[in-house]
Order: sequence, then C-alpha cells, then structure tokens
Amino acid sequence: MYRYIPKDILMSARAGIDDIPIKPAIGGIKVYRKFIKHEDILEHIQKLLWQALEALYDIKDETPKGKTMEEYLDSILTSQSGFLGKSMTNRDVKAYVLSKVSEALAIIEYCHR
Repeated sequence: MYRYIPKDILMSARAGIDDIPIKPAIGGIKVYRKFIKHEDILEHIQKLLWQALEALYDIKDETPKGKTMEEYLDSILTSQSGFLGKSMTNRDVKAYVLSKVSEALAIIEYCHR
C-alpha cells in the first residue's frame, strides 16, 4: 500500500522550518546538536522522511466506541490523551511526524540557499 505524508502536515512543517536552528560547521552543518557531514546530508534527510512515513502507520481509528456510557467515556479519554495505558495517540504521532518532516524541509531549504 502506498503511503504519503498528508498535505496538512506538510503545510504545517513548512510553516515551522524557520524555528529549526541550523548552523554551518566545519565539514558539514549542525542541526539542533547533531553534526551532519556534507556528504551525509541526503542520507539524513531520507532517514528523517522514512521515520515520518513509518510513524504514519501508527495512526489508528480513535472514534469513540462503547456499548455503555462508561465504555464510551473511557474510549473518549483514551483517544484524547495518553490516558489509561495507551502509549501513543494520534496527536503524538502527528507531532512526531511533523518534527521529522520540519527538520528535513529545513535542511533542504538551508542547503538550497
């Protein structure tokens, strides 16, 4: 199955690329605290985008379901936060994907200048 990064995430990522600190360094660039050699920049961008794509598969249907009112309220709490032992919600996944795509786009824009 073909998976792509949704347009709303891409637009949000493009809006946030100015906030990512990228500095030139000897032999490469420094993104946040990571040093990336010039010859490894493309590989790093590809790694970030693959991590974002893999994370998209963690998005699940969080529509509240339940036969009783108590089950329904529990499903609402579970879908809205990391409450009741659920490790990652869709908001967490989207934030992770957004951070990876933003970093990749910021590096591309920095190198394009």
